[in-house]
Amino acid sequence: MKKSINLTAEDRRNIACIIKKDNRIEKPSPAEVLRVSFENAAAAPPDWNKIIEEYKKLPPDNTSGKEIDEIVGGNTKTFIIDNDLLAAVSDSIKTQLNLLKPRFSYITRLCLYYLRLSSVSLKEERTNDTRSKYKHMSIEDFCALDTDAKLVEIYKMISKIKDNE
Repeated sequence: MKKSINLTAEDRRNIACIIKKDNRIEKPSPAEVLRVSFENAAAAPPDWNKIIEEYKKLPPDNTSGKEIDEIVGGNTKTFIIDNDLLAAVSDSIKTQLNLLKPRFSYITRLCLYYLRLSSVSLKEERTNDTRSKYKHMSIEDFCALDTDAKLVEIYKMISKIKDNE
């Protein structure tokens, strides 16, 4: 089913942030972000109260207005969503938040919150995981090496990366 939403400034900022940081977005477009946000929420329904609280604690994104305009474009976005996905997400929100009939825009906003929070945690996990796996020498120690020793260290790191793939 085709759905349209009139995005708020906050929605546009969230979409731009997700496009920039989340590798689950295959085609970097607002429609793709909206579709994936519903798929993500339907596949693993979160505790919506917790999502709302965690989102409030999220540090503000520093994406400029011009960059948001380039990434997101206009305020009204149309995307295709499966009826079953919409029903699953809507039902979980109705049940958990005790709402009789949540607006589509509210459901969409919560899905964006969830996707943005999960993309932030994925980025943190990847960063922490990479640092712990491959850090065996400080930058200062590396810089102090001669060229041949640096090449050897780089080769060791590449080998470790290939071994872990």
